Amino acid sequence: MKLTPSQILLHTHLRELGFKPEYEVRFSQERQFRFDVAIWDQRIGFEVCGGHWNGGHRHKKAIELDYEKNNLAQMEGWRCLYFTNEQVETEEAKRFIAEHLR
Repeated sequence: MKLTPSQILLHTHLRELGFKPEYEVRFSQERQFRFDVAIWDQRIGFEVCGGHWNGGHRHKKAIELDYEKNNLAQMEGWRCLYFTNEQVETEEAKRFIAEHLR
């Protein structure tokens, strides 16, 4: 498991906010989908978007997989939050989480 700096920082921010996050949580028995970070007991998954880029454009297949993953997670009772690397690094994600998950 290779974590990005933004994934590590989001995990740190969640701990600072009093949550118990886990890395690379597999949420479905049906598929091999995993969240970058998750709060298992509250069924909240976090994705830090920064991969699958090619010249500033996401590959169609990567977008379709993200949608499938998000849809499946929601059907299985998960809330999914997506943030960019920049939102994590500037603490915009941390502020959003502090405001909406408390």
